[in-house]
Amino acid sequence: MSYLIWAYKILDATNASEYNALSDANKDAYRLIASCGVVNFDEGSATYTKLFNIFPDGTTTYDALVALANPTHVPEEPNG
Repeated sequence: MSYLIWAYKILDATNASEYNALSDANKDAYRLIASCGVVNFDEGSATYTKLFNIFPDGTTTYDALVALANPTHVPEEPNG
C-alpha cells in the first residue's frame, strides 16, 4: 500500500527562503510535484527521492519533510 499525502502538506513543510534559493530546475521539479494534488511519499518513491535531493539534510524543509515521511503520521484520506 502506498503512503499517499496531499501535496499541500509539502507546500506547508517548505521554508520560503530555501525555496527561493533553489535553482530554476529544482523550482520546476518542485512545482510539478506540488501541482499533483496527491503524491506517493513512500521511501524510495520518485517524489520522496526528488524532494530529499532538492532539500538536503541540514535544511529546515528537510526536517519538515522527515516529519511528514514518518509512518506514524496519518494524513487524511485524499478525496476522489
